[in-house]
Formats: sequence, structure tokens, C-alpha cells
Amino acid sequence: MCNVVDVGFNDSMDRTWQRFVEGLDGAQREFVRRASRSLHLAPGREPAWDEFVQHAPNRSLPRFGVPDHARHLAGEAALEHLVRAHHHAAFFWVVSDRVADRQAERTEDVVALRRMLLRAWSLSLSEALGDPERARHAIARDLAAWRRGVALDRALYARRRMTPAEYRRSVGLRLRCVTTCTRALLEARSLRGDAAALVRVSDLFLMACQCRDDALDVAEDRATRGASVPDLLGLVPGALVRAGARLAWGAHREAARAGFGAYASWLHGFAREADVGLLGSDTAAQVFGAFALVDGMRHVAGGFT
Repeated sequence: MCNVVDVGFNDSMDRTWQRFVEGLDGAQREFVRRASRSLHLAPGREPAWDEFVQHAPNRSLPRFGVPDHARHLAGEAALEHLVRAHHHAAFFWVVSDRVADRQAERTEDVVALRRMLLRAWSLSLSEALGDPERARHAIARDLAAWRRGVALDRALYARRRMTPAEYRRSVGLRLRCVTTCTRALLEARSLRGDAAALVRVSDLFLMACQCRDDALDVAEDRATRGASVPDLLGLVPGALVRAGARLAWGAHREAARAGFGAYASWLHGFAREADVGLLGSDTAAQVFGAFALVDGMRHVAGGFT
């Protein structure tokens, strides 16, 4: 994988989680440890976040999501604060989304943990931006998007059918929180065009990741939800893998065009690794299904935004 930015100790999600836990009193620490173990991210122990979130942009998007021409507007101290807020956003999103996907039970402990993480996210983003009102607005905006995405996903599963455009919209809404912190910084610096470009790049990248995950999770999704995403789309799983590769190359091209040099370099390596299909005798179904899926996604209003 091609990493061209320094993602070091201060960008460790495990370190941010440790600092979050250490900031609590004794009773709260034990509560958080108990609640986090129920998420089933790391059986029998606390979450290993750096293992769970493997792609560098997902761990440290603020270091990838500031365009080259604006890097002088975000110093190292500001980026460290923003990376920490990004981690808190990720913690909150994972807890919320695992419950929404029925991968974890909605217990009182998990609900309370979710509230604590939302507060940590709000406080850390407020500190990073120096503007609590802007931070609250950015979080509220993308939480509303996440809720719409969850509602759409549930409706599609209830219907047992989805179009490529509906798949694209559902995933885009649910994953919008990934870019919240970095977009908020760009918007605070009056770089709204760059913020919109970041959404386009990240949406393509995250959609590529989601396609592959959904292709590989067929058995689990059928067991927990009664159907898989390929089932709902009427495609073979390999079509999603091949579509993911096409989307990854699209993300690389968009990042290069928009001036996100570090992001474009990393995405080039990611796209090369993603550019494979699943083994099997259904090559034609994979290839033609991938073309149909990506083409159908383009009909979402605004394209890949």
C-alpha cells in the first residue's frame, strides 16, 4: 500500500481510545470496557481499533483530506486535534452502525456508551475548530444523514430489493460521518469547493470498500438479516468486487484532479490491489454486473456526492 503521509503514534486510534478511557473515573472506565466488549469487535477484549480500521485515510483522513494548495492553513497541531476528533467520530459511528446492522445488541450500556462518545466527538471537534457552534452544526448535519441512510437501508431490506442508485445513496448517507471533521475544517477556512471535492473522493473510495465488504459478507448477512446485498441487487458477489475496483480508480482520478496529492497517491496503491475479481466460473456475470452496478450508481442526484 502506498502511504505518502506520516501516520504515526499520534494518529493511532488505539491511543486515542486509551486517552478517552483514561479521562474517565474508575467506575466509568469499567463501564466503558464492559460496554465496548459487547460490540464484538475483538472477542473477549476491548476493541483493537488500529486492526479494525485498516485503511490509512479512514484512520487519519485530516492528513489526506486537505488539498495541496491549502496545507499551509492547517498546521501540525491543528491536524493532531482534528485527527483525534476524527477518531471520536469513528468510535461513535462504529457503535451506532453495529447496532443498526444488528451486529451488536442495543443494550442500556451500549446506548450510554454511544452518548459518551458523541459528547467526546463534539468536544474534540469544537477544540479542533475553535468554534463549538460550527462543530455542533457539522455533527448534527451528518447524524441526520446517517439516520436517513439507516432508514433507507431498512426499507430496502424489508422490500428485499434495491437498485444500484438506492444502494449508492444508502451507503453514502450512512458513511457521511467519515468526512465530517475534515469537511468542517475546510468549510471553516472558506474552502467549500474543496470540501465538496473531498466528499466526492471519499464517497467513491468508501463505496469501493463497501462493495467489497458486502461481497465478502454474503453468508453473515444472510444469517443475520435474511439476505445479502448481492441478493437484493440481483448480482453475483464478484460483480461487487469488480465494481469496487472501478470505483477505487475513480476515487484516485478524482483526488488527483482535485489536488489531494497524498490521497491520490494512496488511492493509486489501493486501486491496484482492489483490481481483482473473485475466483469462480461466473466471470461474465461478474464483469457485466459490475458495469451495470457502477452505471446505475451514476443516476444518484448529483453523481457521486
